[in-house]
Amino acid sequence: MLTKAARETGSLVLRADAAHYRMDLWTGGAVIMGLVAVATTGHGSADAVASLAVAAWMGREVGDLFREAGN
Repeated sequence: MLTKAARETGSLVLRADAAHYRMDLWTGGAVIMGLVAVATTGHGSADAVASLAVAAWMGREVGDLFREAGN
């Protein structure tokens, strides 16, 4: 709903808040996926790989928000 409202109003604040909630969901999902991968494969690095993927996605989204805020 926040993403829709951000698009309709053009509000950067709403867009940032929507990104915050998306990041919370993605980090929680990455933790669960990492734990499942470690439990099933025995490779401890699976958790780190999932975390790095989410961190890269978060960095991209935050960078986009900073660029837009700067404009």
